[in-house]
Amino acid sequence: MVWLESLRLCSNSAAFRLKAVENLTGEQSPRALELLLKTLKDTDEEVRRAAALALGNIPCEQSVDGLISVLTDPCKEVRAAAVTELGRLEDRRAIGALLRCLRDPEARIRVFAATALHKLGWRKTAEGTGAATGELPASDTTFLLAGMADPDPQVRIGAAQVLEKEGNPAHSGWFLPLLGNEQFELRAAAANYFGRLKDPHFALSVIPLLNDEDSDVREAAARALGELKNPAAIDALVMALIDEEATVRQAAEAALAAMNPSWEKCDAVHKASSKLKTFLNDHRPTVNSAAAKVLSRLNAARKHAMA
Repeated sequence: MVWLESLRLCSNSAAFRLKAVENLTGEQSPRALELLLKTLKDTDEEVRRAAALALGNIPCEQSVDGLISVLTDPCKEVRAAAVTELGRLEDRRAIGALLRCLRDPEARIRVFAATALHKLGWRKTAEGTGAATGELPASDTTFLLAGMADPDPQVRIGAAQVLEKEGNPAHSGWFLPLLGNEQFELRAAAANYFGRLKDPHFALSVIPLLNDEDSDVREAAARALGELKNPAAIDALVMALIDEEATVRQAAEAALAAMNPSWEKCDAVHKASSKLKTFLNDHRPTVNSAAAKVLSRLNAARKHAMA
């Protein structure tokens, strides 16, 4: 009950006040919002951090204003929480404040700010002014590159997801190792990055991701190969047409069409036929059904070519 938590917030015990904030998390009432905003000024940094995280669950102007107000908090954990929640709320009124966070002394916070800004559709031009399109100047990418080697996995993911959208060829050396990273988010980011480069030479590095254990990575790989347009990927993309996940099959189909509208007639496709036949009796209904459909298409294309 909100009234009980309001009493706990008056306690001299930081542990009691923290518990009250945790209990208010998820509450959407005006009174809960009022209490959380007030708690952003608590003397205990852990309580302030918890209040910032809780406000991220209340999408309104007051929450955004409150979170912006603590972006200069002396505690880096409070600032990090505020930046992260502003990214979740995706309110463009926070852009100016988040831009200032790109100069935060804490590298992790700069990465989180850049991630939040990209969620808001903001990118920085080479001249250093905010715009809907453009690239981050070198001075702003240095901390992101450092973030890709940060011990915090969320920092690594945030930095990679921002940099992959820039598609700077100079960063390829940073992204190649990510293709085999243990974190699926980083493997997906790497696939997206190489797709943006549109350099066919990188296709051979991306193809193995079509067999990744994570469907998001397989989908990203298929989309990237559609951009890279290297014929060497056709065989692997045909096999991706029988993936268990519909999104992967759709991405593979689109990639093949982008590479060659008449892909069913390619020699590389027919080389995949023997592989597809081995999946006709697969124990997974989605896979054997898809294999039958693809083989039927290939047979039809072959007969049409011979007619």
